[in-house]
Amino acid sequence: TLGHELGMAPADAATDARCLQICCDATDFLVEACKPDAMMPERKAKWLNHFAAVLGADASRPLYYSDFQAFAGLELSIDALTAALEESDIPPDLKQWWDRMLATKAVARLKGAGIKLMPSSTGTGW
Repeated sequence: TLGHELGMAPADAATDARCLQICCDATDFLVEACKPDAMMPERKAKWLNHFAAVLGADASRPLYYSDFQAFAGLELSIDALTAALEESDIPPDLKQWWDRMLATKAVARLKGAGIKLMPSSTGTGW
């Protein structure tokens, strides 16, 4: 994958398998968020608590390709596609990870330049 080619993958197979699962989870979350009336409060809480457990538990771990996939899925559900999620919905355990992602060079540069991750239906962007 591109994550491996760019050196954004973990060295051990078990951690890499967890990263792949996080990518699948992020995609599943986004698909669910795009369905009309699918992201009920209890489902949203369940997903966010899951992401907090798999992403937010250790702030000292390296960031991998899965972090950027998860960030994209959450970000798209906040603004561009569905507004199924608001940044204020992010629980404290996940917020630390979220802020860490916002501070990465790539995300900070895109947001700072006003480049949209994906055009939104509302015409708003970063």
